[in-house]
Amino acid sequence: MINVLIVHYNTPELTAAAISSLWKHTPNAYVTVFDNSDERPFSPNGLDMLNVVNRKNELLTVVDNTHGQIVDWNQWLSLFPNKMPCQENNYGSAKHCYSVEVMMNMFPDGFVLMDSDVLIKRDIRDIIDPSVAWCGGVHINTKRFGVSIKRIIPFLCWINTPLLRQHNIRYFNPDKMWKLHTASPNCWYDTGAWLLEACNNAGIAGKKIRIGDYAEHYGGGSWRQHTPESWLDKFRSLWEPVKPTRKSDGTEVKYTVLSYIFGDYEQVHEVEEKDPEADYILVTDNPTLRSDTWRIVLDEMPGLDAIEKMYEVRYHPFRYAGTEFVVRLDGAIGINKPLLPIIKKMERGGYDRLLMIHPRRNTLPNEYGVWVRRRNYPKAHADHILSKMQQAGYDLHYCGLFQSCFEVVRNNEVNNELNSMTFRLLRDFTPDRHIDRIDQTLLSYVVNHHFAERIKVLPVSESIVTDGYLMTWYKHNSFSLNYSRQTIAPMMFDKPCITWAHDVPCYTVLTYIFGDYEQVHEIEEKDPNADYVLVTDNPSLHSDTWRIVLDELPELSVMEKCYDVRYHPFRYAETELCVRLDSSIGINGSLRPFIEKMQDGQYDRCLMVHPSHRTMQEEYDAWVGYRRYSQEYADHALATLQRMGYDMQYQGLFQACFEVVRNNKINNEINEQTFQLLHGFAPDGEIERIDQTLLSFVINQHFAERLKVLPVPERVVGSDLMTWYWHNSDHAKRLRKPIAPIMFNKPCETWMP
Repeated sequence: MINVLIVHYNTPELTAAAISSLWKHTPNAYVTVFDNSDERPFSPNGLDMLNVVNRKNELLTVVDNTHGQIVDWNQWLSLFPNKMPCQENNYGSAKHCYSVEVMMNMFPDGFVLMDSDVLIKRDIRDIIDPSVAWCGGVHINTKRFGVSIKRIIPFLCWINTPLLRQHNIRYFNPDKMWKLHTASPNCWYDTGAWLLEACNNAGIAGKKIRIGDYAEHYGGGSWRQHTPESWLDKFRSLWEPVKPTRKSDGTEVKYTVLSYIFGDYEQVHEVEEKDPEADYILVTDNPTLRSDTWRIVLDEMPGLDAIEKMYEVRYHPFRYAGTEFVVRLDGAIGINKPLLPIIKKMERGGYDRLLMIHPRRNTLPNEYGVWVRRRNYPKAHADHILSKMQQAGYDLHYCGLFQSCFEVVRNNEVNNELNSMTFRLLRDFTPDRHIDRIDQTLLSYVVNHHFAERIKVLPVSESIVTDGYLMTWYKHNSFSLNYSRQTIAPMMFDKPCITWAHDVPCYTVLTYIFGDYEQVHEIEEKDPNADYVLVTDNPSLHSDTWRIVLDELPELSVMEKCYDVRYHPFRYAETELCVRLDSSIGINGSLRPFIEKMQDGQYDRCLMVHPSHRTMQEEYDAWVGYRRYSQEYADHALATLQRMGYDMQYQGLFQACFEVVRNNKINNEINEQTFQLLHGFAPDGEIERIDQTLLSFVINQHFAERLKVLPVPERVVGSDLMTWYWHNSDHAKRLRKPIAPIMFNKPCETWMP
């Protein structure tokens, strides 16, 4: 709890706004108002208009001195007959200082002194340092004399009562009151210079900060440079609760999407499809920044660097958003679709926060190690921060690391506390007390160590910002894509966890059963980010795990129906990537490793390299030997391929029972050419019974230089992820011992998840 003292004089609007501003940025501050008004006293009811009525009783006390119940000012002023009052405020500054002296008895452990004509700009807990008696020494030019006076900033400083008493330093010194006479460098501004001088003489080192980073001052209210009303209106965003944007029908938007760009750090990524339920806010310090889809909010935050500004927004999202939920993301992430599915998931599950699990590391020392090796992060900083965590009782082997470039935050007490603590530790945990460059380690520490039992987290994988459906993650300051990295098993709160992305699938798994050709192999472990589609012509077919799509494809044979689906996968899949497999292959676990590998390498197609045959001759000979094919069929097929210019010694053969296909032009061409070639290729004019030879021919002959293939071995369908069964049975196939893989007439390395 932070004790804040405000001395009030006849300006209830300013005092009310100051309290509201303080509570907006430092929610748990306890405020005591020492009211010296003789015309317009301060009433707690003055806060009603600021929507903080429910907090008055527990966080606000008014000490009434309006009639001199505590200090009789007329009697007090008579003690100083040789001093001249200020023309406008009748010893206002002196009375202000003495009020603080009186309040020191109420708060023996110290407090923050805050003038009523100050509005807080950020969480002030960062500047509370009980080892010093003030915030910092500055030089100012007074409006009355135009002289430079070295003083303590009076309108926001930490008063360390025990420390001052220990050195016999009083806040009010009658010998150092304002003297109204000829301008001189020796002209004292009561407490300012006196406290600085006394503390320096006592050997108490002052802590200098940029006070403007934390507060906006009225600029000398007694000098009436502006009217209080115009000043309050100018800084309305600091004290007034943020009101959510309204839709055209007058209703409030449901959620806010908050991003930020400072300087030229990122480019603007326009929103491709906006959600009428959302307010899109882009905070910037660049007054020339423009956007067609974002609502620009200018917040220059003078004196802060780009990283500090970014963290100001990141850990104070409700400074800009008035909705219950904020989707907060870095400027490098572009939005393609409405993000309402995420908000609905948060609402349905009652989650406090959505956090993105790190795809490669799950402990804090590992993350710091990478930053030291690759990003020139000071090892001394890393060691110092990890030591601080250990001293606080944190287990450095604890598994749980979150990324901080994307999250969804609900406006509630647990998140406000979490944000405040993380923001404070970004400075407190560093050796030089300068805000740290890497925040996701400290965010993870705070979540794991202080909030694991209190916060309900919805964990998601990195694919949510890389799958391209809802969002796209771009490389820094560019429009080049930043692809998802190969993942490790996700961990949260030192335990394995299942991540969720969104209600719209990231990829499709497509299979097919026509007639009674195969039986349904139910999915053992579904990926919530996948759409599992089973196409059939059987209206009575049912499944507990597959989404049945009825497509009877009349007038086609069973073989023709299989090939019609196989080579037109995006007739049924709405995602960019489709895992297409025969119905004889059962799914045991999530196939996301294939998707992430495809995205990471930007492959066009994942193909299974044949484990035992390399040439067309070997494949057709095997089919004849298995009596699946007549010699006449094989000779006809080989002769036809030769007439089409195919080198019969060319090595490279793919299997067609499993593949992953990206929905792009080159794959659509491959599929269409293969599908057309299947028709009439057989000597009897019927559809060809063996398609993987023709698929291999089309790819090898026409697309070898253009297609980027991810080759995988046959054993991917005999692994923990998939099982290949014998036709229309539950008996798993025994896979063949593979030969050295060949692709595009060259040896190749296959990939296995």
